[in-house]
Parts: sequence; structure tokens; C-alpha cells
Amino acid sequence: MAGFLLAVNSFAWFVFISNGNGNITADVISWDIVFLDQEEQVEMLDINLDDLYPGMSNFSRDIVVKNRSDLDATFKYEVEGVIVYGKEYVVEDYIASLQNDFPFKISFTHNKNDLAIGEKLNFTVSVTWPFESSNEYYKLNELYSYMDLVNYYTLSNGTYTKVNITESNFDSYVKNGLYVESDDADTFWGETSVTYKEQFPEESAITLKVKLIVTQKVS
Repeated sequence: MAGFLLAVNSFAWFVFISNGNGNITADVISWDIVFLDQEEQVEMLDINLDDLYPGMSNFSRDIVVKNRSDLDATFKYEVEGVIVYGKEYVVEDYIASLQNDFPFKISFTHNKNDLAIGEKLNFTVSVTWPFESSNEYYKLNELYSYMDLVNYYTLSNGTYTKVNITESNFDSYVKNGLYVESDDADTFWGETSVTYKEQFPEESAITLKVKLIVTQKVS
């Protein structure tokens, strides 16, 4: 479920993201921004994805942000936290990582930055997990665990070289840069998804904390 907790002079509607017949579905949020003496409006958006698996139907929904104040405004967003299958994921650039570092892709887009009086913009959350990835290899991170009977690679000068990895040296290689083929990354996350939902059926597969920031536009 994704929700807004808004200040006194704002109006809110709510979005619910849930697992319906194996697919993620959602309603649309609208958000009307009202400025009085505030120079900045900041709200946190929590997005909880109940289910995630290879070949899922693409998910895309808009959050409508409308400037109902008497001042021109500027919009931006920040991803402040990510929990993947119960594990906190810490990385310097969440936005790039969620788009590039996993077989599933979580994207955030908006059609403009500036909001004149009465204007609105669409902030879109998209989730895809195609069967065939455009990436041949994926770099492992701390969310991965050792997989037996999998080919592992290091990368040097654009060349992937197979290396012998054991469970005992797995973590040290991951810290220095270790890769697997895209099919093995799909398998790892697919099996992780199934296991996690069996153990924790009421928990979200992925939780995202997104900060939405609207400021008065400086002339």
C-alpha cells in the first residue's frame, strides 16, 4: 500500500498496490498542493509491492501533483530507503540501482519539474520484470547469497572472466565485484520471491520510501 500523510492545508487521496490474480494493480493518486506561508512542501510516499516475479505484467501508475497555490512551484523527488524481501538495501544512488542492478526494474519518471499556478504533473511509478533481460550479466550486491552450481565472473577491462567461487569466499568477492549471468539472477530472485512469500505471506516483497518535494519557484 502506498499512502500520503499530508499537512493541514493539503488534500489527499490514497493508492493501494496489491496482488490481484498474480498481477500488481493500483488506483491513481491525486495530490493538490496548497502553499500559505510555507516555502517547501515535503511528503513521504511509502510504496509496498506485494508480489514480484519474472514475466509479470508491467505495472505503471500515475500520481498527479497539482499546484493549487498562488505561487509557481518546482517539483523533485528522492528515494530515501528500500527494503527487498525483508532486507534493507543501502546504496548511494537508489534510483539508478533500482533501474539497472536487478532483473526487475523499478522506475520513477515525471513529465516536468516546474509547476505554474494551476498546473499539474504526472509522477509515474513503473515496475517491469521481463523473462528476457537486456543485460547479459548482473553485478551482485549484499542482497545476494551464495548459489551452488552457478557460474561466477569478475570484470576487468570490459571482459568477464569465470572464477571459482565457494560459499566461504563469496562475500569477499562480492565486495570486490562479482557477476552472474542474467538467467541465474532471474532464478535467484524468482526463488527468493517464492520462499519469502511462503514464509511471510503478509509481508511486502519490496518497500520503497520516496520523498516528494515541492518548493516555491525562485524567479
